[in-house]
Amino acid sequence: MSLKQKGAAASKWTSLSTIVVTLVQFAQLAILSRLLNPSDYGIMGMITVVVGFAQIYSDVGISNAIIYRQDISRQQLSSLYYLNVLSGVLVLLVVLAVSPLIAWFYNEPKLLTPLWWVSLIFIIIPIGQQYQVLCQKELKFNQLAIFDILSYSLGLVVAITSAWMQAGVMSLVLGQLTVSSVKTLCLVLVGMRSWKPGFHFKFNEVKEFIKFGAYQMGEKTIHFFSTNIDYIIIGKMFGTQVLGYYTFAYQLAIIPVMKINPVVTQVALPIFARIQHEKKKLREGYLTVLQYLSMINFPIYAGLIIASPLFIPIMFGDKWNGSILFIQVLSLMGLIRSTIQPNNSLLLAIGRADLSFKWTVISMFVLLPSIGIGVTVGQAEGIAWGYVVAQCILSFMNYRMIRRVIRTNWLEYSWVFIRPLSYCLCMMGYVWGIRSMSQGAPIVKLVLVLIGAVLLYSLLTWIFSKSVVREILRLVLKKTAKTAVEA
Repeated sequence: MSLKQKGAAASKWTSLSTIVVTLVQFAQLAILSRLLNPSDYGIMGMITVVVGFAQIYSDVGISNAIIYRQDISRQQLSSLYYLNVLSGVLVLLVVLAVSPLIAWFYNEPKLLTPLWWVSLIFIIIPIGQQYQVLCQKELKFNQLAIFDILSYSLGLVVAITSAWMQAGVMSLVLGQLTVSSVKTLCLVLVGMRSWKPGFHFKFNEVKEFIKFGAYQMGEKTIHFFSTNIDYIIIGKMFGTQVLGYYTFAYQLAIIPVMKINPVVTQVALPIFARIQHEKKKLREGYLTVLQYLSMINFPIYAGLIIASPLFIPIMFGDKWNGSILFIQVLSLMGLIRSTIQPNNSLLLAIGRADLSFKWTVISMFVLLPSIGIGVTVGQAEGIAWGYVVAQCILSFMNYRMIRRVIRTNWLEYSWVFIRPLSYCLCMMGYVWGIRSMSQGAPIVKLVLVLIGAVLLYSLLTWIFSKSVVREILRLVLKKTAKTAVEA
């Protein structure tokens, strides 16, 4: 099978997995929002900060190094495997030790027990982490898709059952533990058929990977603090209920970036790595990735911005009305961020972990002052607006960096976004008109909004961007046509 065919097949499976997992997570959010309180989501938001930071070090930053290196021995893989597992154990011990300090910082004693339980993922995930990386490197996304669908489905069952039994925030913790455990078990059972770590470890064999991983850990550490400072500030200054509204809103707004973007970027990373020395193909591939993602992400975010006042009370209940403004502002942030995120795959594919690290440092120096100003002028909502301002600045800076890497120009780069953005403005005008209707039940308005917006956007894209729509469909349906990157 050619690289082009492998890319198409990988995209098909990644698309299937993303659709199913997104639906499962949305169902979990919809159901649990009826069973849990905003304060439960607030506590989980605090836990997410700790877990997200600790996971940076449990991976040692070597996963992408394995994908980048096209020649790697079985002995090196064994050494890297044990290094990954050992780092996970060390991270677990550190988190257990500092948990009382974290609970004291937030002044939330209820945080301690769920944080201890969720820390178990640091010894669960590393056991299967390398098998997942090897699957990605070999474009075996069919296996990863099946594992994701199975693990998230079982996690949904466990979380809902626990919430129904009044487990509170522990239902979210148990659901996350289930996802990690089931996926790791699947990865190990299948992965060990083709490779088993031997009783072999030499530090000299992993020094080069650690150097690459050091940039990754440094980058992820800075990126983590710059993108999670909002959780820390809101949790500390405004308490669990406001943080619960914010966490709920952020989970909705981040779905496209975290679930839709990887449909293309996970496949693009190993393919870009194989053509890393062909600048023309890299430029064409990267711009095509941006075009696909903008055509999909922009209407979703536009819909969240304009339709959330109708959508939230009906789907999740009136108790979540406090999250509506957060959803609208964070959706605008997510729309802009979705155009920046793919740069990481490009930079790692060409081995520029150092440049990716520098970009993260720059991002931090843009984000932190924006958020700081936002919290002083607009309370918790000001933090969300600070994110929007920061993403606007970073969007321009991202273009300047990418221009040097792939030799593109402003017209070529901006044209990728102009058409989907114009279609979204037409769609938002329609939705605003429906919302302005003085008569009609809210559920009727919501149905008219959803059906009409989808049809209008689909019609505009088919008329004015027919070739792009066909390419996306071919990519997803595995037809013999050009993929995002020519092999």
